[in-house]
Amino acid sequence: NAGPSIQDYLSRPRPTWEEVKEIIDRKKKGSRALADFEDQMNSNWKKELAKNREKLLGGNEKSTKRKKRSSKKASDDSTVELEPDGKVSLIWRILHLLPYVMK
Repeated sequence: NAGPSIQDYLSRPRPTWEEVKEIIDRKKKGSRALADFEDQMNSNWKKELAKNREKLLGGNEKSTKRKKRSSKKASDDSTVELEPDGKVSLIWRILHLLPYVMK
């Protein structure tokens, strides 16, 4: 005989049902702690994302204002109205191009 017998294997110490329940509860608490940590990281990431988005949107508003200034200087006697994406409004184009089309 080189190893333990079948009798040794069957008579080994095993946890009671109460100990098994405690082990399962500890594992659940551990995974709950991980879930809480992940939730905290997600909320931090969302805050950082919102901050960066605000920073980028703030930068776009500044560039739109610059475009308005340069467009006002370039226009002859009227004000160019830019859309939020920086494009000249359709109404402005129609009003200013209509005289050239009617010739």
